[in-house]
Amino acid sequence: MREGKILGSLFLEIPGREDTVSLNSSGSAIWEVCDGTRSLAEINRELETRFEMPPGSLRADIEVVVNRLEQIGALRLV
Repeated sequence: MREGKILGSLFLEIPGREDTVSLNSSGSAIWEVCDGTRSLAEINRELETRFEMPPGSLRADIEVVVNRLEQIGALRLV
């Protein structure tokens, strides 16, 4: 997998895909903390702390992005 940043957007080149996947700043923040060691709950807590958001306020958005990244082959949830 290759990634690159241009003007606040993150672009992913995923082996086996012809297209390039673009993530906005929110998606990029989520991607950055998906390091293979954190659970969804830990990712949620990390981002809520980073952006000073109330507990549980980002959960739905994070789940949508993580599920989409899994669907396109960028992540594998275990």
